[in-house]
Formats: sequence, C-alpha cells, structure tokens
Amino acid sequence: MNINSSINKILILLSYKGKIYKYNTFKFYSENNCRYSTKYQLLEKHNKLDKYNIVKESYSNRDILEYLMKEYKGMS
Repeated sequence: MNINSSINKILILLSYKGKIYKYNTFKFYSENNCRYSTKYQLLEKHNKLDKYNIVKESYSNRDILEYLMKEYKGMS
C-alpha cells in the first residue's frame, strides 16, 4: 500500500475523533546533494484558535506515518 494513501486514511480517522491535522510537503533544491529534496510537515489545529502548530517535521514519509499511527492508537 502506498504510504501517502495510508497517511490520508489515518488523517480521516483522526478527524472523526476530533483531531484535525494538515499535511504539507515542500520540495527544494539542495546544493550540497545537487538534487531536489522533499520535506514533510504535519500541523495540528487548535479548536479554540484557527491556527495550526507544527507537530512533526521530517524528510521521510514513514516518520509522519508512524507518528500518526501512535496518535491513533493512543486515542483508542
């Protein structure tokens, strides 16, 4: 199964339980490696304010997926 589709499914499940997250990806050129790199960012929405705070930043999708799985298991 694709990691992005798994992340999207867990984000939907968490939204049913009241936790709202935003998932962003950023691509940038790394001059050290002479290639483009991708950075993944997970933000959590606060109910009282309409602001998002950064919860997790990583250069691997797998880290974001593992964090979301821990959050979902912790809510069950």
